[in-house]
Amino acid sequence: MKSFTTNAQFDTINQLVQHLDQDESSFFFASPNNQVRIFAFGCQKSWSNWQDIDSSKYSLIVGGQDFDTARSITPHQMSSYWFAPKISVTWKKNQLKVEIIDSIDWSSWLKSVHTNTEIDNQILSVNDEFDWLERVTQLIDTLKNDQELKKVVFGRQRLITLSEPMTITKLWSQLIEQAQSYRIVLKQKHHYFVSLTPERLLSVENSQVQTAALAGTAARKDDYQDESKIANTLLKSNKDRQEHDYVTQNIVNKLAPFVKKFRYSTTPGILFTPQLLHLYTPIQATILPGVNFLTLARALHPTPALAGLPQQSALAYLRVHEQEPRGLFGGALGYFTNENQGELAVGIRSMVISGRQIQLFAGAGILAQSQTQSEWQETQAKFSTMESIIQEVISK
Repeated sequence: MKSFTTNAQFDTINQLVQHLDQDESSFFFASPNNQVRIFAFGCQKSWSNWQDIDSSKYSLIVGGQDFDTARSITPHQMSSYWFAPKISVTWKKNQLKVEIIDSIDWSSWLKSVHTNTEIDNQILSVNDEFDWLERVTQLIDTLKNDQELKKVVFGRQRLITLSEPMTITKLWSQLIEQAQSYRIVLKQKHHYFVSLTPERLLSVENSQVQTAALAGTAARKDDYQDESKIANTLLKSNKDRQEHDYVTQNIVNKLAPFVKKFRYSTTPGILFTPQLLHLYTPIQATILPGVNFLTLARALHPTPALAGLPQQSALAYLRVHEQEPRGLFGGALGYFTNENQGELAVGIRSMVISGRQIQLFAGAGILAQSQTQSEWQETQAKFSTMESIIQEVISK
């Protein structure tokens, strides 16, 4: 591999974005507030499960792990895909650090993009899970009568069909502006997984691990005073606080064998996104000697914020009662290095793009005291993150 630094000029970034569409294996990851921004292209080696990865052989590995590898995906979805890139570009402020295999000429590769003709696009159809309310009511009854099962994060999916294919180039300006969230693009052949997620699964740097509990949700309003009232109501909600406490304690318990010196608050704060408010508890700790990044990732994934409690009982329920397998929805997406550094986010507020078809996912944490209509409204608000972007792109 050879490496060098170059300026992050507008034309260069635009060409990299076009390569996200053009290359068969491509990846983009930006953490909140742009502390980390990485492009990756081309595949030296790939894996369909992180259990098989030997990270010591490659300086960087990028990709995503399914929410539940026990379920097969449908044609509209993506499954686990990790790859060691031939080209990686770290974007910091106005500089690009490029690492590229020796046989590739950077300038020639960068310019080898094809300009697509702009074509008007429109939504042709929207297919939803119209029996979801009924299945949530059944789940609440189950939780009331089951002494073991405490929480199930129940998902629903929505399929949008467009008149023309959607691309990352068309979505880019809308995605990159959402700097309060992770922005993730993972492409494998003709499928893209795109996420604007607020939820970190894991970050490791200099033996320090950071994760967070994110559970308990309310829809955000435009009026600031209403927003403050919503935040206070969320903080005082017994249902949401119980759900949040389940998640926090479960994360701490899963990490405990691998870390020391936990640091976290017993009282959650509020995390704001453009559409939603969440109860939020950052969790920090120091990794024990000999523990690697993937060990921590496997221990944490999936969290009860995406599965439920107890985890195996919740997963068993989801395999039977969710209409569609999730694939990368709710999965772990990001990057890690052979120096035991890296960052993974949880693939929520997401969509899978397959040409003219876009699959959306939203889920809600269901407890025995949940109200069916409230959970429906919560998932509607979660769909709006990606739907508003699609509408904005189509309306231009």
